[in-house]
Amino acid sequence: TQRAQYYDATRWLFLFGRNSLVKIIPQFINPKHIVEIGCGTGMILHRMARVFPKAKISGYDISPHMLEIAKHRLRSFSDRVSFHQTVYDKPIYLEDPVDVIIFSYSLTQFNPGWENALKAAYEDIGENGIIAIADLHDSPFLSFRKWMMETHARIDGHLIPELQSLFKTEYLKVSKAYLGWWSYFNFIGKKS
Repeated sequence: TQRAQYYDATRWLFLFGRNSLVKIIPQFINPKHIVEIGCGTGMILHRMARVFPKAKISGYDISPHMLEIAKHRLRSFSDRVSFHQTVYDKPIYLEDPVDVIIFSYSLTQFNPGWENALKAAYEDIGENGIIAIADLHDSPFLSFRKWMMETHARIDGHLIPELQSLFKTEYLKVSKAYLGWWSYFNFIGKKS
């Protein structure tokens, strides 16, 4: 509960590229249905709800405390937003085709499980849909990578090759944070 309350106040120091992701998605698609896996407190979904005022939005997370904050944050969009507490390790096969699946700093936290999440996303994304990601990428410092792994975040450059094997790369940008202590990336991919 306490972590959920302070999440938004502290995460801006580390979670770079999320605002960029929201800005670049409209260049590739005008979605009717947006899903975020690991939606946390709903910050990205709130921005997406404003950018795409007609889109149906679904947020998935394993934390009931994060979802409570997300529901409160998006209460003014409750007519088209739904939240679901679940682990995303297999396709959910929604009735409405999913145009965009977003992972914002969640894939590096799925250890184990990131491979299953990507395969599930591939199945759940509808024809001409996209996967959109902002996440940690790598660090040149072994001690930092080990410390991050203790907090359940794997950052050893493992995501981009797997993403490019499953999806056609439409956009990829890797950037450095804090003078190169680590790098993060934005990725937009289409089903290949």
